[in-house]
Amino acid sequence: MLTRKQPSPGVFPRSLRLWHAGGRTLGLLLLGMAGTALAQEPAPAKPAALPERLTSADIMSSVKLHKPEIVSCVNAQKAREPEAKGKLVMRWSIQPDGKTAEISCVSGCSPQLAGCLTEQIQTWTFPAHQVQGAPIDFPFTF
Repeated sequence: MLTRKQPSPGVFPRSLRLWHAGGRTLGLLLLGMAGTALAQEPAPAKPAALPERLTSADIMSSVKLHKPEIVSCVNAQKAREPEAKGKLVMRWSIQPDGKTAEISCVSGCSPQLAGCLTEQIQTWTFPAHQVQGAPIDFPFTF
């Protein structure tokens, strides 16, 4: 709820009003002689600038967040083929909004494991950035 709170006498000029909501000061309104507004509440803070490109560390930290999903795909593959081991390389692009696109397997492609990883990678979101880089090749060793 928005309420107007009068400042303590002698602390602020009478024409200064403080607007509160839930105990937080939202802004100040300075009133002129006829009660017209001279200044509005402060401008909102500027959003942080997006990085131009993602770094390798950005990509690696985002992939690590999805380790349980990756392990689930590998475990499903090992349940089908207990002796399965090796390296599978997936390729995908990361769009400026952080969404993935153009996902494919480029080497060591087991259809089931590549399919499972593709389904997972489609749901991943990376940090937003300004410029889309080249597709990345990411190795998964199992």
